[in-house]
Amino acid sequence: MRLGSGLSLSREPVSLGAVVTAVVDEIEAASPSARIVLKDGANTVGQWDRAKLSRLVMNLLRNAVQYGDPEQAIQVVLDESDGNARLRIENAGDPIPADVLSQIFEPMTRGDADVQRRGTNLGLGLFICRQIVDAHGGNISVRSDATGTHFLVLLPC
Repeated sequence: MRLGSGLSLSREPVSLGAVVTAVVDEIEAASPSARIVLKDGANTVGQWDRAKLSRLVMNLLRNAVQYGDPEQAIQVVLDESDGNARLRIENAGDPIPADVLSQIFEPMTRGDADVQRRGTNLGLGLFICRQIVDAHGGNISVRSDATGTHFLVLLPC
């Protein structure tokens, strides 16, 4: 992907709400202690690649479960504005350090040693998320502060 070949998509009419609901169900089955609150404010359908969107949501939610405060629920909010689907995933927990946050969508990027001990990932999940969003012509952003970590995905419908 970094060599410019891009990510191929199999576009079809896809309900983002259905994709997110399926992934939330899968995460909750695999991690029974995870608490995920889905606030679906729109039945947004777009020309997207269902499998790639599923991977996007899975990567973001796995990170929220892995790095978030296990005592707090993860918030997933779907809505639509100006022809864009918006997906927000928010979790409470320690903020991501600024030096990590500035390169979080780069491959092989992980947090400090304590965060790295929590899992054996390679640091590719958020890089893959950015590639999926870019291939769909969208945007992904993150902010992290004392209130938690907030990912926002915008996808043109």
